[in-house]
Amino acid sequence: MVERNHVIITGPVNSGKTTLLYALYSRLDSLGKSIGGISQVMPLPHKIKTDWVWSDQGSGETHVLMSTEQHDDWKIFKRFWYNQSTFDWASALLLKQRSQYEVLTVDEIGPIELSGGGLHDAYSTILHTYNGLLITVVRDNLLEEVLSYFGINKDDVLLIHSQKEKESELRKVVPVE
Repeated sequence: MVERNHVIITGPVNSGKTTLLYALYSRLDSLGKSIGGISQVMPLPHKIKTDWVWSDQGSGETHVLMSTEQHDDWKIFKRFWYNQSTFDWASALLLKQRSQYEVLTVDEIGPIELSGGGLHDAYSTILHTYNGLLITVVRDNLLEEVLSYFGINKDDVLLIHSQKEKESELRKVVPVE
């Protein structure tokens, strides 16, 4: 297993970051690791994506996070409407799960967190209090800003890239014996 306790999966929008995360889940699960946190639900192929859904990796419970379609009781951020109650649910879940799981995932930290919203507070707390393996998904164009904003030392994280050869990136976290 990886020596560092923080892995960041990075790459451009729609480059397979979440797909790489799911492959990593499979490897970690095969080692008997308990996995919690939140990740995006993979959309069906060839379908127009209008909603982004988060799944609790511990229970499978899902909540719609954001949509390109207007929702009157949701907040707007750029071209998306987002559900604040989903951020509240995910934040509480992450804070609770940090004492229950060996691996905790956050898919993903982005512009809303960089503006002080979304998962900002929960993620800040997890960075300073979680002792297991933390896996965070961050778009490559936001990586340096996320590292700086949250005070993460680049030397303290293992970066894996969604656009590099998948097997070699996975082996950086879970070496094959």
